[in-house]
Amino acid sequence: MTGQAPYAHGVDDSYQTYAGDGALLAEVLRDAGYRTAGFFSGPLLEPHYGFGRGFERYEPCYGEMLTDVCARVGELRELRDTTTDPEEFARVEEEFMQ
Repeated sequence: MTGQAPYAHGVDDSYQTYAGDGALLAEVLRDAGYRTAGFFSGPLLEPHYGFGRGFERYEPCYGEMLTDVCARVGELRELRDTTTDPEEFARVEEEFMQ
Protein backbone atom coordinates (compact mmCIF):
# COMPACT_ATOMS: atom_id res chain seq x y z
CA MET A 1 0.00 0.00 0.00
CA THR A 2 3.08 2.18 0.11
CA GLY A 3 4.50 1.07 -3.21
CA GLN A 4 7.68 0.18 -1.36
CA ALA A 5 9.32 -3.10 -0.50
CA PRO A 6 9.24 -4.13 3.18
CA TYR A 7 12.90 -3.22 3.68
CA ALA A 8 12.13 0.32 2.41
CA HIS A 9 9.01 1.05 4.50
CA GLY A 10 10.42 -0.70 7.55
CA VAL A 11 7.72 -3.25 8.29
CA ASP A 12 9.54 -6.50 7.79
CA ASP A 13 8.24 -8.66 10.62
CA SER A 14 4.91 -9.24 12.32
CA TYR A 15 5.79 -7.18 15.39
CA GLN A 16 6.16 -3.86 13.58
CA THR A 17 3.65 -1.28 12.39
CA TYR A 18 3.88 1.22 9.57
CA ALA A 19 4.58 4.62 11.06
CA GLY A 20 6.15 6.23 8.01
CA ASP A 21 5.62 9.83 7.09
CA GLY A 22 5.00 9.06 3.42
CA ALA A 23 1.44 9.01 2.16
CA LEU A 24 -0.17 5.67 1.50
CA LEU A 25 -1.99 5.15 -1.81
CA ALA A 26 -5.40 5.28 -0.11
CA GLU A 27 -4.51 8.65 1.43
CA VAL A 28 -3.46 10.06 -1.94
CA LEU A 29 -6.68 8.85 -3.59
CA ARG A 30 -8.87 10.07 -0.72
CA ASP A 31 -7.21 13.49 -0.78
CA ALA A 32 -7.86 13.65 -4.54
CA GLY A 33 -11.59 13.17 -3.91
CA TYR A 34 -11.95 9.43 -4.45
CA ARG A 35 -13.98 7.17 -2.17
CA THR A 36 -11.71 4.54 -0.64
CA ALA A 37 -12.48 1.07 0.63
CA GLY A 38 -10.02 -1.64 1.53
CA PHE A 39 -10.79 -5.30 2.08
CA PHE A 40 -7.92 -7.48 3.20
CA SER A 41 -7.45 -11.19 3.75
CA GLY A 42 -4.04 -11.30 5.36
CA PRO A 43 -3.37 -11.02 9.08
CA LEU A 44 -0.41 -8.69 8.52
CA LEU A 45 -2.76 -6.14 6.93
CA GLU A 46 -4.90 -5.78 10.07
CA PRO A 47 -5.53 -2.10 10.94
CA HIS A 48 -3.18 -2.06 13.92
CA TYR A 49 -0.25 -2.49 11.51
CA GLY A 50 -1.01 0.93 10.03
CA PHE A 51 -1.94 0.00 6.48
CA GLY A 52 -5.59 1.05 6.83
CA ARG A 53 -4.69 4.73 6.79
CA GLY A 54 -6.69 6.71 4.25
CA PHE A 55 -9.46 4.17 3.76
CA GLU A 56 -13.00 5.32 4.41
CA ARG A 57 -13.85 1.67 4.99
CA TYR A 58 -11.19 -0.95 5.85
CA GLU A 59 -12.34 -4.42 6.81
CA PRO A 60 -11.12 -7.97 7.08
CA CYS A 61 -12.50 -10.24 4.43
CA TYR A 62 -11.97 -13.98 4.77
CA GLY A 63 -13.64 -17.03 3.23
CA GLU A 64 -17.20 -16.57 2.01
CA MET A 65 -17.17 -12.87 2.85
CA LEU A 66 -14.24 -12.37 0.45
CA THR A 67 -16.21 -14.03 -2.33
CA ASP A 68 -19.24 -11.83 -1.59
CA VAL A 69 -17.23 -8.59 -1.58
CA CYS A 70 -15.50 -9.50 -4.85
CA ALA A 71 -18.87 -10.17 -6.47
CA ARG A 72 -20.28 -6.87 -5.17
CA VAL A 73 -17.29 -4.91 -6.48
CA GLY A 74 -17.85 -6.54 -9.87
CA GLU A 75 -21.48 -5.44 -9.80
CA LEU A 76 -20.44 -1.87 -8.98
CA ARG A 77 -17.96 -1.82 -11.86
CA GLU A 78 -20.60 -3.07 -14.27
CA LEU A 79 -23.11 -0.48 -13.06
CA ARG A 80 -20.46 2.26 -13.35
CA ASP A 81 -19.75 1.23 -16.94
CA THR A 82 -23.36 0.84 -18.07
CA THR A 83 -25.56 3.27 -16.15
CA THR A 84 -26.79 6.47 -17.70
CA ASP A 85 -28.00 7.67 -14.30
CA PRO A 86 -25.11 8.97 -12.16
CA GLU A 87 -27.49 9.41 -9.21
CA GLU A 88 -28.26 5.68 -9.26
CA PHE A 89 -24.57 4.83 -9.18
CA ALA A 90 -23.96 7.31 -6.35
CA ARG A 91 -26.79 5.74 -4.32
CA VAL A 92 -25.51 2.19 -4.84
CA GLU A 93 -21.93 3.26 -4.12
CA GLU A 94 -23.04 4.92 -0.88
CA GLU A 95 -24.81 1.71 0.21
CA PHE A 96 -21.63 -0.25 -0.51
CA MET A 97 -19.50 2.13 1.53
CA GLN A 98 -21.69 1.73 4.64
